[in-house]
Amino acid sequence: RRSVDGEMLRVANTGDPFTDQAYARGMHEKISGNMQQAKELLEVAAQGRDEAFWPAYELALSIAELGDLDDANQRYQRLLERAVAQASPLQIAVLSNALGISADLRGDLVQSQQHYEEGIQWAQEYELHQQSAQLWINYAVLERARAQPVLAREYLGRAFSAYERAGVEVLPGDFYITLGNIAADTGDLREAQQQYSQALTNFRRLDRPAGAGIALSNLSWASQMLGELDTSERYLAESIAVREEIGDTVGLVKSEIRQAGLAYSRGKLTLAHSAALKVSQTPYAQQEQELLASAHNTLGFVALDRGQIDNALQQFQLAFDLERAGGRVFGQLNARIGLAKSHLANADLQQARQQTALVLDSAQSESMPKFALQAMQVEAQILQLERELPAAVELLEQAVAQANQVGEDRMQALLATDLANLALDQKDLASAEAWAGTASQLLPNDGRVRLLAARLAFVKQEPTKAEQLVAQAQDLMGERIQQQAQGLLVQYAQ
Repeated sequence: RRSVDGEMLRVANTGDPFTDQAYARGMHEKISGNMQQAKELLEVAAQGRDEAFWPAYELALSIAELGDLDDANQRYQRLLERAVAQASPLQIAVLSNALGISADLRGDLVQSQQHYEEGIQWAQEYELHQQSAQLWINYAVLERARAQPVLAREYLGRAFSAYERAGVEVLPGDFYITLGNIAADTGDLREAQQQYSQALTNFRRLDRPAGAGIALSNLSWASQMLGELDTSERYLAESIAVREEIGDTVGLVKSEIRQAGLAYSRGKLTLAHSAALKVSQTPYAQQEQELLASAHNTLGFVALDRGQIDNALQQFQLAFDLERAGGRVFGQLNARIGLAKSHLANADLQQARQQTALVLDSAQSESMPKFALQAMQVEAQILQLERELPAAVELLEQAVAQANQVGEDRMQALLATDLANLALDQKDLASAEAWAGTASQLLPNDGRVRLLAARLAFVKQEPTKAEQLVAQAQDLMGERIQQQAQGLLVQYAQ
């Protein structure tokens, strides 16, 4: 979510009653979230007086929000040239913000930064506090993409101070969305949920339904990561309903990628594949590189679970190339983890280890613990294939300790699950039960954790309980653990 200049209604005052009325009606529809109607009315207003800035600017914003970034960008550029010629600080500030967002979405973070810095310079020099705040929020979004959470938080602090100077009492939800995203990046999903909830509250207080749709979508994602899949589906359904009601076409595309991710988590691989493929083929995704990379990542993980290793490698490489071109560090690390797992599935241990080493090298600071832990998990799997079991156990135990230290409950649970399964392989029931208890306490609704509990129940000669747990695991994760679940049933049936 990037902060745009739509949090306050601008009055056109062109001197032409027809133009001003069309503009006012268009802005009413825009604030209500009815973007197509808003665009049509703003087109009338912009044509009424060619020299009127606000109708032309709001029209360009509407065009961007409807998904045509190229057309919007050209309009911003023309307006900026005129604003510079007229030395209009307010117009330059808001256009710098819009151009920065456009460059960010197209994957050019360097150009985006230049626009934000230029806008901030004008906004601060002329004490345009609200514009300054919006620019600082977007600068924070950019630094988050570069995996610089300390800078991102600093810039949000500057945004907060600017809003205070502007006398804004109810901060826009964009501020809290960004805080939530930073918390999620550093592993604190509960904090992320709280920030997204505050964003939802503020979007609703400010009557911003498009923003509410974003906050609900983010709440769906955080719930999914915490294993609360029913809650995740409820939030996503609410988000889609809001977006459908207001005709938010771009938001609906982003709901598709969220649906793909949730379907993948639940093991509905056919649905996940079709939703991600649909997103990748939309004209909007071809313009917003981060969204397109997310689609390729999802397609890669579906292919990996289906044993289509060459396809998985291709999808992850496409995602990586897009994220590298945009300078998005988090996106690059996501794709590298996918590449490492694909090489591992292909028994290419050298390539898998090379990718994990690159991830670890980038994730040494505490700002990226999730990726470091994922890389350690893959490295432990490599060690197992090399029959270096003591080394694998030692590495997983280190990873569990690190996950506990940084509050990464989800990864701690998955790592504990790996340790429990290794202990069962070694006939160490006591250790297996201890690690399984840790996993179950932290992530009780994960299919892998339930499958581990089923394995323990079989070992303890509790077949009825074990079969129930297998069924629960399959219900939670479907096709993703189908092979493991069937293998477990066959093993103990014999």
